[in-house]
Amino acid sequence: MSAMSQKLQKVLAQSSFAGIYHLPHSDCKALKQATLALGYGWLQADLDEKRNIAAVLEKLGKACACPTGTAPTTMPSPTA
Repeated sequence: MSAMSQKLQKVLAQSSFAGIYHLPHSDCKALKQATLALGYGWLQADLDEKRNIAAVLEKLGKACACPTGTAPTTMPSPTA
């Protein structure tokens, strides 16, 4: 494990730093090593600078291995 990964591991072990991070792809290797060494989950999705929210959600869904399908177009009545 690189020195950078070891430093990141110390930071990531603090629950106050838990969350979702965005960073350039070139900076991912050390962070991925540190994250996996702690037994945390790792999700990586290349969004290619997408500006279309549907395209972004589709890529995130695939990266998370979410089931595919379509959402209902109408909501059930609350009194039904």
